[in-house]
Amino acid sequence: MAIQPDINSPETVLRRIDVIVDELLALRASVRNLIDSRPTKAESTNGAESVLDIVREAPGHQIFQSADDVKQYLSTERSAWDN
Repeated sequence: MAIQPDINSPETVLRRIDVIVDELLALRASVRNLIDSRPTKAESTNGAESVLDIVREAPGHQIFQSADDVKQYLSTERSAWDN
């Protein structure tokens, strides 16, 4: 019988946090690139766009369509950690 690693061990939780941080940093870099590639307010013909408009145009990173989708995903993840 193989020994199962403890999914709730501090090391496992820290690895999961590291993965989340890496994904957030990648998202931040994508948004920064989109913002930097946009015309400045003076160059824009109809004023500045909102940050939400810029993020909505970003490729990928559109896994969740609503706050309920996020809540469901987080609930599923938390349940997996508890089992």
